[in-house]
Amino acid sequence: ALEQLDRAIEMQPLAALFRTRAKLYLQRGNFAAAQPDLEQAIARTLPGQNALDLGRDHLERGRILYRGAKFTDALQAFDRA
Repeated sequence: ALEQLDRAIEMQPLAALFRTRAKLYLQRGNFAAAQPDLEQAIARTLPGQNALDLGRDHLERGRILYRGAKFTDALQAFDRA
């Protein structure tokens, strides 16, 4: 599944694809790999679209930052969520 997502992202780097790959990394416990994908999903989400997904992305990003003891950044992500 990961290889297919990588290829899909190369072909069309959509927020939904980055979000899906981040979820896969999170399921595998690979938080370091999930964080940049969440950041890409956030950056590629257009204003006013997918507000629920965007909030979840910020929340999950905050959790990752919190685990890494980046408390100020985590708080900012939680506030955005």
